[in-house]
Amino acid sequence: MQIEIKIDKNCIEPKVVIMAQSMTEDVKRIVELLSAETPQLLAGFRNDQLEILDPAKVLRLYAQQGKVIAVTESGEYTLRQRLYELEEKFEKDGFIRISNSEIINLKKRKLRPQPGRQHLCAIVRWNNHLRITTLRKQN
Repeated sequence: MQIEIKIDKNCIEPKVVIMAQSMTEDVKRIVELLSAETPQLLAGFRNDQLEILDPAKVLRLYAQQGKVIAVTESGEYTLRQRLYELEEKFEKDGFIRISNSEIINLKKRKLRPQPGRQHLCAIVRWNNHLRITTLRKQN
């Protein structure tokens, strides 16, 4: 594979052209990488210090006493966004609302199908507590 970069001071926006004999797996991977959205990040506060959180490491988000809390394996962080904003922002990343005050990261949970039912069972474990939530399967 050859890579060529041309610097042009008149170029306003970067442009990528891929030239290939056919659509190969390598070409598909390059297109996917170039098309990928910029990762969404969260600004969380703990002990009056700002920390940037990777949503992929967030276990759950919940609202309590007017505050929104993000729970990760390394602790809890206060967020400045509202729960509904976070739900909209991260729904495509595997987050789902399980109650009026809680959103979980399904990628961090074990899901078990319920035999003969239209439900999934999400097993949520944190701080030695176990919570089992049933979620309706989307058809």
